[in-house]
Amino acid sequence: MVDLIKKTIFESVTNKKNIKFSSRLAICGFALFGAIISLYASFVLAADSIELERNAEAVFGCDINGVFSCSGVAKSWQATIFTFMGIKIPNAFFGLITYPIFITIGVVGISGGKIPKWIMVGAQLGLVGVLLFAYWLFGQSMFVIEKMCPWCLTMMIGSTFTFLAFLRWNFLEKNLFIF
Repeated sequence: MVDLIKKTIFESVTNKKNIKFSSRLAICGFALFGAIISLYASFVLAADSIELERNAEAVFGCDINGVFSCSGVAKSWQATIFTFMGIKIPNAFFGLITYPIFITIGVVGISGGKIPKWIMVGAQLGLVGVLLFAYWLFGQSMFVIEKMCPWCLTMMIGSTFTFLAFLRWNFLEKNLFIF
């Protein structure tokens, strides 16, 4: 059984249609790095939003000055744009849901597993949504709220890393229908 697993992994890694294994490690490692950073930032922001719900006057460690202020951004309507059954859901909770998916894909990619095309296309489309949302929030923070959240910036940068790595992977594997 172990020999069958080794043979399957070896064949999927050395297949001429696949990306060279060293390139795949670099791409998946880059994607994994970005997704892990973003997930960590999501955890911090989710904990902060729970604390803010308990104590509306809470001051966070990332409240550096009048410009860099997590609590200033977290108190705006842009921090909870989705509601479910009358309950406002902080945006950070969506990061807790989405980034483990990208981490899983990165780990499978590093281990040499074959990921179906439809999963990679779906992940890329999901990352387009994540990136559009992250940059919209960045614009809102910069020009409307006029305060920047360091953890939000960290999540935006990590999402950009993950998006670019998945885009490279999908282009090399010819998963996208663009070219």
